This record gives sequence, C-alpha cells and structure tokens, in this order.
Amino acid sequence: MYSNATETISSELHQVDEKILEILSKNQNILTQNFISYILTGSKKIRSTISILSVKALNESFSSKQASICAISEIIHNASLIHDDIIDNSEQRRGKPSFNNIFGNSAAVLSGDFLISVVLKELLSLNNQTILKRYIETFSTLCAGEINQLGEKNKIISVDEYIEKTERKTAELFKTTLFSTFYTENLYENITFAENFAKNFGIAFQIRDDILDITQKSTGKPVLSDLNNGIYTLPVIIFAEEKNITNPQKINLSDLQNSCAISKAVDLCAKYANRALDLLEHFSDNQYAKALKNLCEELKRI
Repeated sequence: MYSNATETISSELHQVDEKILEILSKNQNILTQNFISYILTGSKKIRSTISILSVKALNESFSSKQASICAISEIIHNASLIHDDIIDNSEQRRGKPSFNNIFGNSAAVLSGDFLISVVLKELLSLNNQTILKRYIETFSTLCAGEINQLGEKNKIISVDEYIEKTERKTAELFKTTLFSTFYTENLYENITFAENFAKNFGIAFQIRDDILDITQKSTGKPVLSDLNNGIYTLPVIIFAEEKNITNPQKINLSDLQNSCAISKAVDLCAKYANRALDLLEHFSDNQYAKALKNLCEELKRI
C-alpha cells in the first residue's frame, strides 16, 4: 500500500530514520540496539509519510525540526505497540517475535516506559510549549483509550462508540503528528487541514486494519488477533447488530466473513477516506499531493 508513496519521499524518510537513531543513541542502555532495530525495521511510518507528503504538497521544504517531530511520533507509536502486545499476550509483531516474547513482559513494560521518557526529553529540547502540551494531551488520550478498551473487553459496543474509540486510540497520534509538523515551522494556516485530514485518514486507516484482521489478510500481526482477545471491531459490531447477537461467543467466523457486515465496514472506511480526499482538493497538483490522494484511495481497496 505504501511503496509508491514512500518512493517519492525516500530522502525525507531517511531524515526521520536518522533522527530516530540520533534520539535513541543519546539514551544508551543494554536494549538500545534492540529499540533501534524494532523501530527502524518493518515499521510503515505512515504518520511520518502523510506528514512529509502534506508539507511537500504545499511546496514547502521538509525541515530538521519536522523530522524530529516525525521521529518523536514514530517512537511513541512503537512504544504503544510494545505495551499493546503485552496486554494482548501477542507473540508476534510485523511477522517477527514481539518484544515481550523475546525479552519477557517485565522488560517490555520498562522498555515502553523508557521510550516515552526519551520522547519527553526530546520534546522539552524543542522548547515549544504548544507542541509539548499537545503531545502530553495525546499521551493522556491514548492511555484513556486503552483503559476504556480494557473495560470494553468481551463486550460489543455500538458503531458510534467504536468510531469514538478509534479517534482516541489511532487518529489522535495522526492528528498530533501532522499538527506539530506544521506548527513547528509556523505553517499556522494549515492547522485546520492538519486536524481534519489526520482525523479522517486515521479513522479510515484503523477501519481498514480491522477489516483485514477479520478477513485474514496480512496486517503485520497475527490474523484474528483482536477477535481472539475479546476486542470486537467494526465488522463484528455491524454483524452482531444485524443478527441481534448479544453474546459474541456465538458469532461464527465463517458466517461473519461471508456476511454483508464486511462490505458495510468497507463502505464506512471509504466514507472517512473520501472525507480525507476532499480536504486535498485545494493542494497543488504535484507528485506529493498525488501520492497523498493515492494513499487515500488505497484505504478503500480492501
């Protein structure tokens, strides 16, 4: 999905990788090389990708400050994945053994916490109170979303509740990354775009991932991982509502996979992807804007 988009910004993504390496190398411990490998190997860097493309689509240069913002968000995202895998007892991530599988839960918990502490130091070094405040609020939102999801485990929530959860758990970091990428270089006139585009792209991105989890197509994590962990995502929610199922254990996987719930989930994914697309109409028709539009179109191809 991402190869064509990332080809146009390979040098900028390399800047982000260099920043990640620089940040982690300044904070050495016995697991530093493992952190570097975990974050730089196999990560889609989709938050960085849409941020870089958005900047370049506006005919602006991608700066060192913006590379730092993207690096910070990538480290936060990967720290959250380490914690997620502990909570879900997941043994794999990106087709490889998960961090907790290799080092155990205790080391994995400390590793995720350490990465967040590294990020906080880096945010302080930016000397920008608005961006620091925004990321701190994002940490709170992400944690609250995860706590609420634990409370909803083995329960079927409504579609509206699912969208709200998705905005908190996934779209929030998309929004903060794009907001901060623009804000750090005083591109204030694009802040509203950043908030709205990232929100809609992030929600569509998560819906797509959840559909792929049910249809057993590759998402970089074990298929059916959410369903097996008692986390009921959009296709399951739609199916349960249609069939008036209150006990999720009664859901037959084959019936779900062959139901219209999948196509309805795809339609909702397309709705948010199209909203993101509509926000790109005022962009210059350069290769970066085209790559952004292609990414939005790809979200609809499931």
